[in-house]
Amino acid sequence: MREGQSVLPYALCLASLCACGNPDPSTFAARVDPPVTSFTIGASGGMVVSGDGTSVSIPQGALTQDVTITIMANPYAPALTQAQPLAVAHQFGPEGQKFLKPVTVLLEFAPGSLPPGATEQGVAVYSAPSDSNFYQSLETQIADATHVTAVTSEFCNMYPGANGGGTVQLSAPVHFH
Repeated sequence: MREGQSVLPYALCLASLCACGNPDPSTFAARVDPPVTSFTIGASGGMVVSGDGTSVSIPQGALTQDVTITIMANPYAPALTQAQPLAVAHQFGPEGQKFLKPVTVLLEFAPGSLPPGATEQGVAVYSAPSDSNFYQSLETQIADATHVTAVTSEFCNMYPGANGGGTVQLSAPVHFH
């Protein structure tokens, strides 16, 4: 450093390098993917059950060759906007896997998360690919007080969800006063 030169620019530069190089760990949350359950299923069919009880039952003849089937809770799935989610989404994989016969998925839901006026009978399974938040409802049945089943012919993200208990009559005549 030459005579008459300020130390301030060097101190500021050093301070900013220290601040950027050593961020506060409470500011950033590391992405931690949940565990993945996987099992190879072939033409004879089978069942895969994850640690949280989510499952898929694949009938004989739904596959023509061995496929590694995966199930994973997916907290990073696109938001469900068509209904209120009742649990975290699950990613069934390989995503986009198509089946020759429909397969049955079982998902847990939290009854305490039902919107006002909704009942367990109104719970549906919604599915969408990972790059979309356009969820479609699947044919759903209540398995018990905390589980629903749905049939699908393709794997993707799936949420159990419900709408409020109110009904809307879309074909109702409009009256002006």
